[in-house]
Amino acid sequence: MPSNSQQPTPDRGAPPSTTVGSPPGPTRRTGRSVGGTPRPVSHLSPRHPRWSSMRGQMEVVMNSTFGGSLRALRETRGMTQHQLADLSTVSVRTIRDLESGRVRKPQRHTVRLLAEGLRLSAAESGSFDRMAGHAGPWAEREADLAQGFLPPPAPLDGLIGRSRETTLLREVLSSGEERLIGLTGLAGVGKTRLAQEATREVARESNAGRDTVVLWRAAAETVPRGAVPRPSAGTVQEGVGRGLDALGGVDGPDTGELIRLIGRRPALIVLDGYDLVPTAVGQCLELVDGCPRLRVLYTARRPTEVEGELVMAVRPLDVPGDEAPPEPSAPDSSGTSRGRGGWTETSSMRLLLRHIRRYRPDFRPDGASNAAMAAVCRAVDGIPRAIQVAASYFLAHDPRTVQRRLPSLVGDVLAEGGIDVADALPRLGSDEAVLLDRVSADNGWWSVNEVSEAVGIPLAAGVRAAHSLLALGLVTSGTGVAGTRFRVLETVRAHRRGREMPE
Repeated sequence: MPSNSQQPTPDRGAPPSTTVGSPPGPTRRTGRSVGGTPRPVSHLSPRHPRWSSMRGQMEVVMNSTFGGSLRALRETRGMTQHQLADLSTVSVRTIRDLESGRVRKPQRHTVRLLAEGLRLSAAESGSFDRMAGHAGPWAEREADLAQGFLPPPAPLDGLIGRSRETTLLREVLSSGEERLIGLTGLAGVGKTRLAQEATREVARESNAGRDTVVLWRAAAETVPRGAVPRPSAGTVQEGVGRGLDALGGVDGPDTGELIRLIGRRPALIVLDGYDLVPTAVGQCLELVDGCPRLRVLYTARRPTEVEGELVMAVRPLDVPGDEAPPEPSAPDSSGTSRGRGGWTETSSMRLLLRHIRRYRPDFRPDGASNAAMAAVCRAVDGIPRAIQVAASYFLAHDPRTVQRRLPSLVGDVLAEGGIDVADALPRLGSDEAVLLDRVSADNGWWSVNEVSEAVGIPLAAGVRAAHSLLALGLVTSGTGVAGTRFRVLETVRAHRRGREMPE
């Protein structure tokens, strides 16, 4: 070992080194080697004075580097400290302290304001954040994207009758195999609520591993005015918002900014209530192509009809007496039993009871009220929003009166719930219109084979027509040992007949 006289005198102005040139000799309790050579810092407790001193000096070096970069960026742009202060709203004193290194830990908000004042690009802003000791914009997603984009609000109550659909959608979203997924159906059928439930589970799973980011954007007409604050101009969330607006057909720039922000990150974009216009569909495909780990889920009244998309038609809740042949006691897609548990066990009845009790907490159903509730559920086809509206009538009327007045009330219920069956009819092609005319004559279940033969169209055309009617929410389906069968909704049949609903 070299003698002490051979050791170079350390520069007291430089930060201590974390290693030494020669291995330490035998140590005493003083923490120094016998020959006087300092022990490696890694052997010291984090509370040791030398460790604290080193950490402080390293912070000075780090922030001096940030201050030097700040000054270089400012001078490159020909700005004085006063001009940068005016553009960034950061005080001259703060800028001076940062550039001189007197301020060791610039606040994240200050760094962001300075980046905006300097007009830094996204890449420059990321480097600027890292120099200040902060993560880049995307790693800051909880802070940067939370306002209005991430994730959907937590509902105040549990979801009734969608356990299988929720599980299936969550599995599809988590697998990453499908890039464009659509939840389609009539207004008020529960598309948004199903998307909320499934994507919140995806977000919870991702948060545990800090993996997939869920970006939620609701169409303007689906959100109360002022419910979602608009992000400040120039912020990351504002850029994301403009990109999502472009996808929804809202006037705005192309999706290039959104592609740059997402890149190769795993992400899920949810567009709630968007009937995508052709231009927006093209932008959506550009986004999916530019972000290889991105998935897009949208809710709409009709599918985009893009080749390769997965369309999941959201059907109404099961209603009392809605026996899907030929297995009346088999569990349906909502996870309830039609034949064993009785009317009160159907999803639509459970939902109606929940909403009635919000108007009448003391409501206790009996035989007569159960019959009235079942009639309501059947009349509105188990459409959740219509059920919610219909529940209010139980505050003004007893159950028997509601049932007696049901034919005249259904139209008001559907109108108040914004459920317009006629809105879907102009979108039908010739095969769909012919098939719907044929099957609207009765309320029975039918197969594609049967109806294709009846109207004289090829089976392939019948399959496409049935799938379109299902995606638009005009028919519902049930599966038994004989295969999948379909039935036209009562509300659709009534509209096609051009008369009031039957009792």
